[in-house]
Amino acid sequence: MSNNRLLYIILSLFLIVFNVLFFTLGDNESRNVSLWLSYGFIHFAYLIFVLSTFVIKKSPGQNAYDVSTTYVTWKYFTIEFVVGLLFIWLNFEGYALALSVQIIIAGVAIALWIAHLMANAHTAESMIKQKQEINYLRDCTSRLKGVMNEVTSDRQLYRKVEQCYEELSSSPTHSNATVSVIERNISDTIKDLEDAIYSGNTRCIDDLTSQIMRSIRERNRTLKINR
Repeated sequence: MSNNRLLYIILSLFLIVFNVLFFTLGDNESRNVSLWLSYGFIHFAYLIFVLSTFVIKKSPGQNAYDVSTTYVTWKYFTIEFVVGLLFIWLNFEGYALALSVQIIIAGVAIALWIAHLMANAHTAESMIKQKQEINYLRDCTSRLKGVMNEVTSDRQLYRKVEQCYEELSSSPTHSNATVSVIERNISDTIKDLEDAIYSGNTRCIDDLTSQIMRSIRERNRTLKINR
């Protein structure tokens, strides 16, 4: 049996057991508005906790954030369950106190839950962006490495491509919008260099490697200024 299925069974059993005990114990005719408000708030907190196990943006490496988000709703449910049971047991004539206290608890809990969800979404987007940035450098350096393997017989050409490879390998992995055009130019020029090498057109290699080196250094300089 999977952990998710076991969790759903436990949650369903709680709801059934709680309602059976609620309606079989005590005198239904003597129950006041405060009692029914507490009954409703307990179910509302329960619903929020159940939803929190589904409404979570999944992403690689985000399990710790998922746990913290669910923990907020679990704490709300446990606090509301205790407070709700207290008001059910006291069964006040008036309902203002029960309503005020439980609205405040619900408001704080929902605010914290939404804040965690927004933080998780931001974290997921940051992780995706970081992965894309790392993949960009890996792709470009891998392509330069492939070009190096094609010109091993020509030490002069090999050294020029190697310098571009070393410069790019030591470049910052992070990126931003200010260097997007430069990065596109680097990738396009590496493509031109690959085409030149594979077609045997070695006359333009000097210009291409110089252009790649200038673009890499311009990217690094721009990132340093705008970090």
